[in-house]
Amino acid sequence: MLRAERNLRKKQKSLSRKVKGSRNREKAKLLVAKAYEKLTNARHDFQHKLSKRIVDKNQALIFEKLKSSNMMKNGKLAKHIGDAAWFSLSGMSNSARDRNAGMNIRLAGIIDLKAEGFTVSA
Repeated sequence: MLRAERNLRKKQKSLSRKVKGSRNREKAKLLVAKAYEKLTNARHDFQHKLSKRIVDKNQALIFEKLKSSNMMKNGKLAKHIGDAAWFSLSGMSNSARDRNAGMNIRLAGIIDLKAEGFTVSA
């Protein structure tokens, strides 16, 4: 994923240097679009693999509802928090659990809990 991000950055910089309205700028736009698509596909692939691994190795899934919009205000962590896409990861793990439950008896008993934020559990 890091390589795809670097490639995107390089393509965007190249696009910004092209003359507006030129044919080379149009070509550079297509290259930037392809780089975005590769990066998006890499993120989705990672999330699918991670959710599958989480479902296979655990018997209970507990996802806390986080205020990610507030967390995105942190300038040093915002990019990484956005890349993590926790909401879609929880959705993918739920669908992986449901998809695999029919094939494997052990997975049919996985517990899925949603924990509220700022809840004390003792």
